[in-house]
Amino acid sequence: MMFGYQAFSFRFCQSWVWKRPAVMALTSIAAVGTAMKTQKVQCESFVEKLTNLADEYNLTKDDSRKGMFLLGSGPRYVSFLGIYVYDVELYVRKQDFRTIQKVLNEHVDPNMGVEMSLKEAQLGSRIIGELLKQKIQYSVRILPARNTNFKHLKGGFTKAMVLRQNRDDEREERMIQSFQNTFPGTGTCLRSTNLSITLTDKQKLLFEHEDREIGSMQDENLKLSNLFLQTYLVGNKVNSEQARQSVCMNLRRIMDGSMSV
Repeated sequence: MMFGYQAFSFRFCQSWVWKRPAVMALTSIAAVGTAMKTQKVQCESFVEKLTNLADEYNLTKDDSRKGMFLLGSGPRYVSFLGIYVYDVELYVRKQDFRTIQKVLNEHVDPNMGVEMSLKEAQLGSRIIGELLKQKIQYSVRILPARNTNFKHLKGGFTKAMVLRQNRDDEREERMIQSFQNTFPGTGTCLRSTNLSITLTDKQKLLFEHEDREIGSMQDENLKLSNLFLQTYLVGNKVNSEQARQSVCMNLRRIMDGSMSV
């Protein structure tokens, strides 16, 4: 019987593989179970191996994200009970890799590296801001682990952004209010469906559920995008630490030029 971190690692790895049918062609849940029983496998290293395989076969989640790359993913847990509520996936355009590399090499503290630079709130916010200034486009996909609704999700997104808001910046306040006005507050978001928030051209944020548009807003000076990405990537506490580690792993590869798609 598995306890503590080992049990958590097994459940997370199993969930990660199960939701990626293409990766399942390269491995199996049974193999994960065998590995966990025969040796102490760190979940992050296991996910890294699978990510490398996914890169090799150029796997993506679905046809709607052609031209985009899955930069990282991980589970979101809430409350002291650690309730598993959704998986989050961050996509970027493959054509933006060189721009990302340039920005990271210019702004990441070489003595700290990518992950520690992002954990430092001011530096992390500045790095995200510089990426957005270079017209990097992204898509964040949310995959609920249990039935929920748009009102509940909107409340969670808003609360996390407010915690990072600069109280002296009226534009951030205005963008958060715009998000509350344009993101739907009614309707259900069932387990295993997908919700995406995508930054398109002309600073437009598009909200989609099951690839159907449910709202949109203009992101003035990309203030909301900066706050939203910070909730998953910047500071000591983020919405999904596993997702941040997964993203940072691939950002390091982009920085050193070893990432190829």
